[in-house]
Amino acid sequence: MPISFYEVIAKDRGGDSPELQDCIRRTVDQLIAEETSSQRPGILLGKIQSGKTRAFLGAIALAFDKGYDVAVVLTKGTVSLARQTLNRIKKDFRAFCDDGNDDVLVFGIMSLPKLTGYELGKKLIFVVKKEDDNMKRLLKAFENIEYSVLRERRVLIVDDEADLASVSYQRAKGGAIKIGVVSSQIDNLRKLVKPSLVAHTTEECTSFGETSHRISVPVLRTRSCSPR
Repeated sequence: MPISFYEVIAKDRGGDSPELQDCIRRTVDQLIAEETSSQRPGILLGKIQSGKTRAFLGAIALAFDKGYDVAVVLTKGTVSLARQTLNRIKKDFRAFCDDGNDDVLVFGIMSLPKLTGYELGKKLIFVVKKEDDNMKRLLKAFENIEYSVLRERRVLIVDDEADLASVSYQRAKGGAIKIGVVSSQIDNLRKLVKPSLVAHTTEECTSFGETSHRISVPVLRTRSCSPR
């Protein structure tokens, strides 16, 4: 019987509630089914401490089950948060990347080693801060002729805690509206790869698991706010 990434990580972290399982499955199915863009991304909404991180990691695992090969997790531009996210991903996927297992390889983009052909064939998760140097390093990896296989693989982009860095538009001279730098870089990544999923996670004052504006590289955006 083929291995299920989602079933394994859900069991390993003590089991997901039926509500969370339903949210994860609906989110991934909608990301796959509905066209998305930078103007119309997929959005996962949840209150603070509602389990948003647990949900989007489950969504990555389920996307792997459904044929996706690479996940790019965009974090806010602080070293501590990027490290925290990296450690959380390694913890949830430890059954696939610990004790000699290498079904899933997890990397911080700024410490990405030279990948072998064998490693490029594995499920890959890249953690990337939403700042210029990190985004340039990510784009360079996908543009690298030695890593051209990455551009042929199915990619899920998870924009955790979507903020002005990733969704901003700026008013240029003369009143014209232009897309922000990081937002533009996310769009450039989507253009490099096969049809992919982009999801944004946001913690809004709304019920956890509600989705709107679905994603195509799917981008999942997440955000939070204090409960009313």
